[in-house]
Amino acid sequence: MSETAIKFTLTSGDVDFYKEEILNHDDQPQQEIEIQRNQQGGPVLFFKGQSWNVMPIIFIEEWASTRDKIQRLIDEEDEMTLYYAYASAGVEKSLNVILIPSGIKEVRFYGDREAKNRHVLTFLESSK
Repeated sequence: MSETAIKFTLTSGDVDFYKEEILNHDDQPQQEIEIQRNQQGGPVLFFKGQSWNVMPIIFIEEWASTRDKIQRLIDEEDEMTLYYAYASAGVEKSLNVILIPSGIKEVRFYGDREAKNRHVLTFLESSK
């Protein structure tokens, strides 16, 4: 395995994804969001305004462990820290995010990087 491309800090520990496991991720416009935590279940999100800062990430199922790491993100159901420029030398860019609960979108492509499964997860910036 090679260097870590992005890192998630969850309540149960860190989840690292290597550059071979990430196809791309993007920053979008910003949105102010308020989170109210529940004693049971996941947090409740309140959006202020018409646009929000989301980061869709396309994961490539490079190794058997990749699917397990993706499942950890889905199972978290809480705010997490995403270090999205982790591989950049001397740069530590992070966002507090929550997974938009739209399930996992699985896409199969042929051609580049063989016919490996790709999983699209969208993360919403939850607080600064």
